[in-house]
Amino acid sequence: MNKVFCILFLCIIGSLNINAQATKDKERRWLVLLSPEDEHPQLQKQIDAIQANQDAAIERKIGVIQITNQETKAIFNSPIKNFNLADSFQNLQTKDSDFELVLIGLDNNTKLKRTKAIDADDLFKLIDRMPMRKAEIQQKKRKERLEEKRKNEHQKSK
Repeated sequence: MNKVFCILFLCIIGSLNINAQATKDKERRWLVLLSPEDEHPQLQKQIDAIQANQDAAIERKIGVIQITNQETKAIFNSPIKNFNLADSFQNLQTKDSDFELVLIGLDNNTKLKRTKAIDADDLFKLIDRMPMRKAEIQQKKRKERLEEKRKNEHQKSK
């Protein structure tokens, strides 16, 4: 994936008035799927893997966008509706590959780039090792402990 695409993609994302769909905030880890055709086997395999693990993907704030020669469209957990980047498709993908997967982290940096679909568990493990995800997990644990403490105090006061 070249830098022009990342800049173009982030400008489009940043310029939209995003209303969060499945997560409470506007942040996403974007999984961008590039293929010249809509029915590419690796593309379908990746979409199926994410859709089969929707809850885990939403928890990790994964949004999926598909870019083909014909169109660019939101696939999963994306407040972005279909938009047109098809004219720029040739500039987005590595020349020697007919499928490419790019993971863009919350910090807008490319975290993964590959030419084959990734197993959902492997994707989640990769994300769970990222510093921002580790912070999210710690924050969630603190919140759960606080809620448990409040619940116990409430029960004791009865």
